Amino acid sequence: YMGNGGSLIGDPSPGSNTMVQRTPQAVGAGCNTERDWRCIFFILNCEIITFNAVLHNKIVNLDWSVLCKQEADHFAIERSLDGVNFTEIQSITGRYIINEIEDYSTIDNISGIGKDIIFYRLKTVLKNGKTNSSNILTIKYTDSKTQNINIYPNPVKDMIQFSIQSKKTGIAKVYIFNSIGSMVKSYDQKLNTGLNSFLWNGASLLPSGAYYLKVDLGDQILTSRFDVIK
Repeated sequence: YMGNGGSLIGDPSPGSNTMVQRTPQAVGAGCNTERDWRCIFFILNCEIITFNAVLHNKIVNLDWSVLCKQEADHFAIERSLDGVNFTEIQSITGRYIINEIEDYSTIDNISGIGKDIIFYRLKTVLKNGKTNSSNILTIKYTDSKTQNINIYPNPVKDMIQFSIQSKKTGIAKVYIFNSIGSMVKSYDQKLNTGLNSFLWNGASLLPSGAYYLKVDLGDQILTSRFDVIK
């Protein structure tokens, strides 16, 4: 019987005897009664809004933003040299803030890694033990100083990665056009000196077909085509 204030003991006459959902994940997660909405495993999550990387002088600057509906315990940065086997290289403590977009960042020194391609993945670990992993972010090392843009995978189904080699720090204007020249998306993207890689999940909302990415750097406009398949 539920008493005043949601207690488990009280006068049964004004209360009710109600079957409530049991969540096995609540055990050991501070949910003694399993009646707190914060303990419902499948409702609560921590959405990864952005996950970006910038490579410059063998230092990878990683930043991400999340919107969590429950306190995040920590974020694990995972690195791979083959895109299959990932190893946790850093753990970043989460802040005790929910329902607000929070930004995080860290760096990874890859000067001792003799590989031209490095893969990163971000794992979110919530207080209730639930985890969520980002899509894989790929860094392709190059000595080129020429500003250019690469898109992969191409063709794409849902998540796509843009990589831009930039000579300076600034805000780029990003535009996406369909095959008949109609703009379907535009937004600002911060770029830093070096190789910038960022994920965009908007491709999942686009119909199949050919599209063009245009990035206005101020002193140069870069354009590249990509195809969406369903």
